[in-house]
Amino acid sequence: MIDSPEPHRVFVVDDQPAIREGLRGLIEAESDLTVCGVAACKAEALEKIPQAKPEVVVLDLSLPDGSGVQVLRLIRDSGLDTHIIIFSNYDSFTYADLMKNEGALGYVDKHDAPSAIIEAIREVIAGRTYF
Repeated sequence: MIDSPEPHRVFVVDDQPAIREGLRGLIEAESDLTVCGVAACKAEALEKIPQAKPEVVVLDLSLPDGSGVQVLRLIRDSGLDTHIIIFSNYDSFTYADLMKNEGALGYVDKHDAPSAIIEAIREVIAGRTYF
C-alpha cells in the first residue's frame, strides 16, 4: 500500500463565525487540504499560527482587535514558513496590489465563487501567486 502524502495545512483567520466555518467545510472537503486551525481575531491568530505551522494562512483584513495587515506583517517578519492569502470584502482593485507589496501571495474577494479560494490555496502551495 502506498502512503498518500499529508494534506496541505491551512489556517483560517476571520472574525465572522459563519465565514470561518464555511471556509473550514470548503477546505476540508478537499482531500489534499486540511484546516489546522482557526482564529477570530489578531491576538488569537498570532498565538495559534506559530503552533499550527500552516503552509497557508487565509486572512481577513478586518479584525476586531486590529487589521489583517498587522497580522500579515508580523507573520512575514517572524520568519515563519507560511504563505498568506487575503480573503476580504475590500475592493480587490484597490487592495490587491497593496497586499502584494506587503508580502501576500494571493487575494480573493469574498464575492468570488467559493472555488476561487481553493484555487488560490493550490496556486500558492505550488509556488505561484493568485491575484
